[in-house]
Amino acid sequence: MTRLKIAILVTVFLFSFLVSTVEPTLASTYQVVNVMVAYDEELATTAGWVYGYSPEVFCRIIVEAVSWRFEEEFGIMFRIVRYVAWSSNDSITESIEDLLYDCINKTGFYSGMTYNTIPIDVLIAFSDQETSDGAGGVAKYRLGAVLVFEVYHHLSFTQYTDNILQHELTHLYTDWLTQDLELGSHHWIPPELPGYDCVMNIYPIYIPFPEDLYRPYGMTTENWCNTCKERIMSMKNKWGREQLIGGGPTYPVLPYVEEVQEAGP
Repeated sequence: MTRLKIAILVTVFLFSFLVSTVEPTLASTYQVVNVMVAYDEELATTAGWVYGYSPEVFCRIIVEAVSWRFEEEFGIMFRIVRYVAWSSNDSITESIEDLLYDCINKTGFYSGMTYNTIPIDVLIAFSDQETSDGAGGVAKYRLGAVLVFEVYHHLSFTQYTDNILQHELTHLYTDWLTQDLELGSHHWIPPELPGYDCVMNIYPIYIPFPEDLYRPYGMTTENWCNTCKERIMSMKNKWGREQLIGGGPTYPVLPYVEEVQEAGP
């Protein structure tokens, strides 16, 4: 299974840059979801000191990698139109949901807000401020907002942030359709059973040396099960709007607006 590792982050970014400089010859129709990306000071520090990137570049690499998966499978494209830096509340140490609400309050996000007349549909927030609830991410499907922690295992060079983001963005579509009050859109089924190689499967799997710990299976796959695929397709038009985009599904030319950083109040 293809994984984003620190060793290939540079390659991914350079590939994205090179393709974006080529004049597109084909055009495809996508459901384009405009995104505001927010990152806190902890994420900015990690992006610079661990990866050697600006926080905007680090966030763009992760968002584009995940968008590519949605583009290929569903024709859904997540397009960044704004970057915002927010000063996360350091006293929030227990609940990742509280951290997401902190971001929403300080950035003033709501689905349908505009930036330079461009409507913003979804908030993707990145943080490196851990909380004791052990969550790697959270999604509020009615608000169109997700928050993910940067999760990376230094000994194995394994990056999990992309899988977590894919999982949380999936919630924005599938949670409208599930009636399971306990698991919601999650699965809790051994992934070796046919049909459950799915990013929404939170069944714990053991990862031996060098990690020697259990992780939710969804953090190790880029796939969706058939049930999740059907749910996402049925809710495909929930966010964004249909647009004709040149360049095909592999890192097309995106109309980024000015990348700005704004500290939260």
